[in-house]
Amino acid sequence: MGLSYNLVRDMGLSAGWLASSEAKSAQVDDPELPELRRQHMLQYGAQSILTVPLIAKDVVFGYAELWESRRRREFTANEISLCHSIAQQAAMALRMPACLKPSANSCAWRRPCRQSARC
Repeated sequence: MGLSYNLVRDMGLSAGWLASSEAKSAQVDDPELPELRRQHMLQYGAQSILTVPLIAKDVVFGYAELWESRRRREFTANEISLCHSIAQQAAMALRMPACLKPSANSCAWRRPCRQSARC
């Protein structure tokens, strides 16, 4: 937690992998898994990882991962859907502060709110 990686350089993932807005799963025993990704999984004891993109305004700006360390796991469609929903909520929460920054006209919408609260 709290670490950042260059997914191409540090994990050996392709630009096509990064461009996709779909959730992706990785298994440590998958022969197709990039070796850098496998070494990272082995280093931290992961057997399976579900990677879900964080998307705001149709732009992928990060990823959330769910790790399974006890055994190899194939994530179900329901689990993937749930993780997509949680990731979408996280993406909105992470992007919300940018929408709430004070601006020159920010008082314009606050004034009516204050007036209606007095009634």
